[in-house]
Amino acid sequence: MADEDVVKRVIAKFGPTLDLQNRPQDLIDILRTVRLDDPDGGLPPGGVPEPPPGPTSFDRSEVRLDDVMAEVLRLSRTVSKTAKDVKKLRTQIEASGQTG
Repeated sequence: MADEDVVKRVIAKFGPTLDLQNRPQDLIDILRTVRLDDPDGGLPPGGVPEPPPGPTSFDRSEVRLDDVMAEVLRLSRTVSKTAKDVKKLRTQIEASGQTG
């Protein structure tokens, strides 16, 4: 849109308030300064889009104590097995260091 067309449209709408009838170049200076004529600025035509849906892994409606305790038991067994494996590896490393 040409500068003159912008001035005419704004004067029609805001002219009495801003006195753009006497100083139309002020509007062009404002637009250039604020970059309102930049097509990348502002909101999209439909407004602000909805955010994407979150993860569905938390959509469970009811958490039962039995489920929580079963998971705690599973994790406890995993930690215990890992601790035994680490202890076994340390023993092997110490044994190989003494003979080597």
